[in-house]
Amino acid sequence: MTRTASSPTPLRLLPAVIVALLVVLVALPVTMVLDPAATAASVERQNPSLPPSEVQSWASAAVAYAAAIHLVYAVLVTWLGAMTLRRRRWARVALTIALVLATLGSLDSATRGPGYLWWAIAGDVLHVAIIAMLWVPGSVRQFFAVATRRGVRTG
Repeated sequence: MTRTASSPTPLRLLPAVIVALLVVLVALPVTMVLDPAATAASVERQNPSLPPSEVQSWASAAVAYAAAIHLVYAVLVTWLGAMTLRRRRWARVALTIALVLATLGSLDSATRGPGYLWWAIAGDVLHVAIIAMLWVPGSVRQFFAVATRRGVRTG
């Protein structure tokens, strides 16, 4: 990710926090693959009427679904993070919306079983940290406000 030389400290830390989030996003599908019994148990808990002969197929589908969703989200967060560091105000807003929606979506993961709960919590902590980095520090608010006053391209 690129950033301008005058980025405030919270924005200079943004790439590292996004990388930590990417690790969490990759870890969940990997955990599902490495512990197929837990994945199958989760599928059985969510679908108690599922015939035992179909559990493994559904578990494989669950892994594929989690991997696909996390991949799309990882690409989106990385791109929006890069655009935010380029002082694009729209990207800051879009990244915030994506993080809020992902946090709401993680509630689903958290209810799937104890193996998923900790990944959901880790991701949510990083989501909140990024949102705070984007909106709380006065230096960041000023960074984006100055872009508007100086006529810096923000979109």
